Amino acid sequence: MTGDNRGFSLMEMLVVVAIFSTVTVAATDIYLLSTRTQRKVVSIERLAGVARSVMERISRDMRTGRIDYAAYPGPIPVSGGTLSLRDESGESVAYRLETDEGSCLGGRAPCVLIQIGAVSARLTPETITADDLTFFIAPGVDPYQLDPLTGSYASDEAPRVTVVLSLRDQSDPNAALVTVQTTAVSRTYVR
Repeated sequence: MTGDNRGFSLMEMLVVVAIFSTVTVAATDIYLLSTRTQRKVVSIERLAGVARSVMERISRDMRTGRIDYAAYPGPIPVSGGTLSLRDESGESVAYRLETDEGSCLGGRAPCVLIQIGAVSARLTPETITADDLTFFIAPGVDPYQLDPLTGSYASDEAPRVTVVLSLRDQSDPNAALVTVQTTAVSRTYVR
């Protein structure tokens, strides 16, 4: 058949449609992947900002105050979920991981709470949950307590707290977990 063929054969059309479809699906996948990645990065940045804020508050109170050894029954365990401090004015300040929705003041549980005297406040936003809040307190005994029998102090270490905090954004179905850690040393070491 010799002649002037104007147009495409069926096979040529199928090849063109297949190539076009493959390119379109690949471009859509790349776009969706980049959008999902961008959302995850924004979520991680938000969590990191909240974690920084909570850790700075705890560190500042620890640096300017002192561990309230009297609030703990007996020697302090190596790790725990509550940090009891006394601020510069001697008022009680406590940080803890709260798992009760009612105590999280209208937000999701678990959350990080601060209690100053008898007043509690939530430190984490309502859409963010705290998966972990652990305090490693050293020394485990009051270094300011003088033993009358031996005439020596229970410990010669400066009080310090290592805080581990894990947060998750519950408003994002692909929520990332952000874990941060810091150590703060009390500037108050009176003997």
